[in-house]
Amino acid sequence: CKRDYGSLQKFALTRGIQMTTLGKLERAKNSEKDSYFSIVIQTLNEEPRIRRLLRSLQLQSFKNFETIIVDGGSSDNTVSIAKRLLAKVQVQKGCKEFPSRNLGARLADGDFLLFLSADVVLSSDSLENLAKEFGKDAEVSGLCGTGMPFDAPLWMKMEYLAFWKLLRVWMLLSKDSHGSTNFMAVRKNDFHEIGGFLDEFCADTLF
Repeated sequence: CKRDYGSLQKFALTRGIQMTTLGKLERAKNSEKDSYFSIVIQTLNEEPRIRRLLRSLQLQSFKNFETIIVDGGSSDNTVSIAKRLLAKVQVQKGCKEFPSRNLGARLADGDFLLFLSADVVLSSDSLENLAKEFGKDAEVSGLCGTGMPFDAPLWMKMEYLAFWKLLRVWMLLSKDSHGSTNFMAVRKNDFHEIGGFLDEFCADTLF
């Protein structure tokens, strides 16, 4: 099932978003208007999904962002669709998921990186909410939130939400937080300072 970071995204940002800090970082507080996001998406044969994601980005109320797609050598129309919808595209045949995301981060001009999966859809205020959250606290290094399958039956949506609620309780008790590049935002300087993602399975949960 595809994930919808639409209606639930506002919920995640206001009522349960996971925040991770990297120590006491001394830096000037960003205002919401100063924020610039580089959205990094790794693709491989995502023609059925990428158009919907990129169109949801075009509808964002917050316009200060760029979209970077690192494609692993798609044999379908993923690249042509992405270019037509004004994304910057870097084709790197055979490049695996997390090295692709690291490459996208190196190509980024923004102060903040937002990693997305190609099957995600955002609500129109997602970037605006992210900018507000980062602007509130200069020590917050990364933000991530839960999602919801938008094309699933109600029982599956309830099951998915219950899973994320239980996971959040476990993370609060264990003080062991995990993010996902389905939707993960991080300050670019911090991302590069710790060396980006490892080239491992589920490297985003280790990050």
